[in-house]
Amino acid sequence: MSPLPSPADAEALIRQHVRPLPVESRPLAALAGAVLVQEVRAERDQPPFHRVTMDGIAIASHDWTQGQRRFRIAGTEAAGQRPLPLPPGECLEVMTGAVLPPGSDCVIPVERLEVADGWLAWTRRSRSSRWATSTPAASTAVRASDCSRPARASDRPSSR
Repeated sequence: MSPLPSPADAEALIRQHVRPLPVESRPLAALAGAVLVQEVRAERDQPPFHRVTMDGIAIASHDWTQGQRRFRIAGTEAAGQRPLPLPPGECLEVMTGAVLPPGSDCVIPVERLEVADGWLAWTRRSRSSRWATSTPAASTAVRASDCSRPARASDRPSSR
């Protein structure tokens, strides 16, 4: 019985006898079970901005933590609109998918609000915490220059 080869010798033997498969370009839907053979880098952040994740009122959490419980509604920002700057000490109505207004870092969900005559008033159900109902840029998917590396043999599930 011959001795087992060293790991380096075993790898060299394998490389002598195994040839890589040709590179193919296929539609995404046809890639189940495929193996990545080269790096893929993200071109930009996704999402590319701080995104509101539910309808509500955008405020600066600092105002809330300093005790402010009544905010004048300075405007409304829908998804797809240019972001409106948050005036100090005021709030903006925001819709799901909108850019979080500059100057704000918190959205109080519409279900926890009392709004009357253009003012948001505190209710016992209202809470404020930074980023609670918004998604910071690139937090859910990828950052620009993130890299998916090619697969290695050790990445594949065992066939045992």
